[in-house]
Amino acid sequence: MMPPSQSFQPSLRQRGLAVLLFAMLWSPGLAVALGSDGLDMRERLAVLGLSFWLLAMGPALLGSLRMAFLLWTPAVLLLPPYVYLCLNFGSAPGDALVAAAMKTSPAQSLQVLRGFGGWLVGWAALALAYPLAAWQVDARWHWSPSQRKGWLAMLLGAASASLLLKQAVPQQLSLPAFFERDTVDQVFPLNLVSSVQRVMEQARRAPRTTSLNGRPRPGSADEPLHLVLVIGETVRPDHLGIYGYARDTTPGLSAIRDELLLFRDVASTAHWTDAAVPGIVGRAIDARRQGGLVRTMREAGYHTGWLSNQEISDLFRDAHVADFSDGMYELLLRMDTALLPPFNALLRQAGPRQFIALHMTGSHFPYDEQYDAQARKFRPTLTDVGVSGHPGPRFKAETINSYDNTLVALDSFLMRVITSLRADPQPALLVYTSDHGENLFDDERQRFMHALADPSKADTTVPLFFWANDAYRRRWPAAWAALSAHARAPVSHTDLMPTLLDIARVDADGIAPQESLLSPDWRPRPRRLQQIGGPGWDYDKIR
Repeated sequence: MMPPSQSFQPSLRQRGLAVLLFAMLWSPGLAVALGSDGLDMRERLAVLGLSFWLLAMGPALLGSLRMAFLLWTPAVLLLPPYVYLCLNFGSAPGDALVAAAMKTSPAQSLQVLRGFGGWLVGWAALALAYPLAAWQVDARWHWSPSQRKGWLAMLLGAASASLLLKQAVPQQLSLPAFFERDTVDQVFPLNLVSSVQRVMEQARRAPRTTSLNGRPRPGSADEPLHLVLVIGETVRPDHLGIYGYARDTTPGLSAIRDELLLFRDVASTAHWTDAAVPGIVGRAIDARRQGGLVRTMREAGYHTGWLSNQEISDLFRDAHVADFSDGMYELLLRMDTALLPPFNALLRQAGPRQFIALHMTGSHFPYDEQYDAQARKFRPTLTDVGVSGHPGPRFKAETINSYDNTLVALDSFLMRVITSLRADPQPALLVYTSDHGENLFDDERQRFMHALADPSKADTTVPLFFWANDAYRRRWPAAWAALSAHARAPVSHTDLMPTLLDIARVDADGIAPQESLLSPDWRPRPRRLQQIGGPGWDYDKIR
């Protein structure tokens, strides 16, 4: 806290009162930083730092400590339940809880509050005591305009420096993300405002998929399951350590290799994202209508979430909770780790039957913008040699170094998801695949990136693997064994939606049981790749 005006020196009692009020307002940040299970040390420091910065802005803007404290009075009403939920769920309140609160009737809300009993009395006492205590702060405790300008310049300068350093040297310094989206989503009350905004936006999004009449199978409507689909971006299986790559790009996953079920021969449905992702989570009904996995799971009673580090898509408007990178700031600065706090909040707060999809930016070019210093394992990178834009074959080695570093970041991301699911008391299963692959100057054609005039094996061959926690394997051992039976068969992304519905024990119109990889009657089908305005390509005939 900045020193008061030289004309006023607060007493020891006044200083103690200010510290007490400040600690009370800082308690949500402390609860998240110390009580959340899914945060690393940098993220905990970022939450504490941004919480402190937000509180310090009050006196800098208003000039009066009393007025700064009184300004927080409405937010103090939310402090007790907020801190309770943080400690109870091990994460900050997320969109699922906010949506539930917004949809709860006043009568139901009163019933819930009455259930707190004596805690409700303490809550009311705190709500009354805080403004009275804030009013006891001496009105003379204020700062001159010049002091306020200096303090404000320091706070804004710290924010600017943090953002600039984070963007300028992301591979050189591993800094806490004090002012980035994933931290804002953890800091009271900014995260509640963001959640309310997202919930309202999602409620306004009209579904644009056609119903497949998703329904739980008889006797399965109350079965708990947390089904998580992670869709990577531009990932080639032959560059993953778990698939035999010479480099150790997946140290975390390699350590649990025996727990993974790898599919060895998997084709995408397209070599660009806008066509490839619908091939994973959509089902064409005719030329104009398409069914969607998210809508079908929701119809069957699952709470659905789509958390994406890419732009919005029609297939995901049906989710209960959805988040996208839909602004220039987010597309440029937001990293995939921003998906983890809302994911952990959903996992802990949205009930026993959930389908959650995480759509990553992953390994998309420019590669060096997709990872931080902790993943900078292979050097020199394109940034190290001063190459931006298309590198050309001359810098193939540096290109591969940069690309492989994105896979080290992917490994860390997936291990954090798996760690959360391993601790989940509900049966939980993770499915990972990528939308498509990538060309890395592989042969005499010297192709680079993807979405070129025609596809190649490099940009349409994708990884696919499954992981399940102990609770899932104990409950459904036969399902895991059935999947294993087809692990070396030639499969396609078109097999995924029927398989995921089968895992979730959901039936849908137009999807036959034998289309699922769990079925003993499943058989390989022709693997077609999409072509705009054309008949498409046969994956097994391209090179």
